[in-house]
Order: sequence, then structure tokens, then C-alpha cells
Amino acid sequence: MSDFRIPDPFHAGELRAQQLAGGGPAGAPIRSQMPDQHRQFFPLLPFVCVAVADDSGWPVATLLHGEPGFAASPAPGQLRIAALP
Repeated sequence: MSDFRIPDPFHAGELRAQQLAGGGPAGAPIRSQMPDQHRQFFPLLPFVCVAVADDSGWPVATLLHGEPGFAASPAPGQLRIAALP
């Protein structure tokens, strides 16, 4: 499992836009754990959208799909997806 972390997901322009819009601190909604309502929601989904960085660092997005229950959160800090692109 990759433990890749983005040091700061917001560039200077995004931070300025958030400030001008009167938003709260940048990254405030980013958490290390999921609330129970999210954990209960994932097993209901027929698909999830995911993105990863390719070997050159460019983002690649795709849909992963399966029978409801293919995505589940066994613990607040984990999301397991039983599907491959």
C-alpha cells in the first residue's frame, strides 16, 4: 500500500481564491479518518472515481465499479476497493 502524501494540496492561486471567497483555513475538510456517515455510504455505491499519479507524476483518473459492497471502510482510516481499473 502506498503511503504517498501531498505536502500541501493547494497552490498559491487556490489559497488566494479561498481567501477572497471568505473560506476557512485551507485544507480544513481534509481529514486522516472518515466520519461514520461516509463509511456507511461507501458500501452502497456501484462505482467510485479514483485518481493516481502515473510514472511521470501526471494525474490519471478512472472509474472503478462492482456490486454494491465492493467499496468498504473496515476502519475509520481505511477504504478498501475490491476492483481494478
